[in-house]
Amino acid sequence: MRQFGLILLVAFKLASDHSHGSTASVAVDSNYKFSKLPSSSVSSIAFGLSEPGWNGVSSTASCAIETTTKCLRSRGFIYNQLSRQCIPVLWLHEGSGGTAVGVGELHSLPGEFYVNDKIIGACGDGFEAVEYGSERRFCCLVELTSSVTYDDATQQCNNLGGYLATVKTVEKLQMVINIAQGKSFWVGMDDLAQEGMHRWQENGELLTADVQAAVFKTNEPNNDYGVEDCIQYRGSHFNLNDIHCWATMRALCESQPLSADIC
Repeated sequence: MRQFGLILLVAFKLASDHSHGSTASVAVDSNYKFSKLPSSSVSSIAFGLSEPGWNGVSSTASCAIETTTKCLRSRGFIYNQLSRQCIPVLWLHEGSGGTAVGVGELHSLPGEFYVNDKIIGACGDGFEAVEYGSERRFCCLVELTSSVTYDDATQQCNNLGGYLATVKTVEKLQMVINIAQGKSFWVGMDDLAQEGMHRWQENGELLTADVQAAVFKTNEPNNDYGVEDCIQYRGSHFNLNDIHCWATMRALCESQPLSADIC
């Protein structure tokens, strides 16, 4: 994986937001372009703040440099033009260390919030951070491009340190639709242990009625012919469906984001 510990500033691309008198975006290199965001565009995933960050930072651009060179997993930063304080911001997932901060608290802090247009260092080797939905959530995915059975797909995902992907929301389903481009994929749910008790591979949770209504085809899963125990994303219908487990198709593997260490 590419490391960014020795990033040198080559050029800045600044766009001025004249109506607010502040920088709308700042780019350090092709991997680090930060855009200012309103609270309505920010993920509900908890944040970690590297308090107190750095004081005496002269500009938004300088804050971007500090963030990219000293806090490689940072998802963005808060910069206060008056106090010249620069605070790196990290995504956290449930159970990771650091100080968890909600969206409301984050935006009550003085300063402007900037988020990286790419998600750097958030996923384990082989997985790509994919952003989705109106709240800019993300998940770590890798696509298995060979056609395999459900069991083989499960094993391959496990070997990579993940599991077959979880798809519980309309927004995440739309992300899968965009990735699939009409193809079908295994996702991580089955009722192999007990008929009619569909569980997600990720955490063993049972399928709920709300999730079923949101992401499955009408009247699915239905265990047609008594042999449909595994769940696919069905590319021709743009939703989830149960099917026999020995069918072969591509698969989407998912893994938990890495814990975001406080800088």
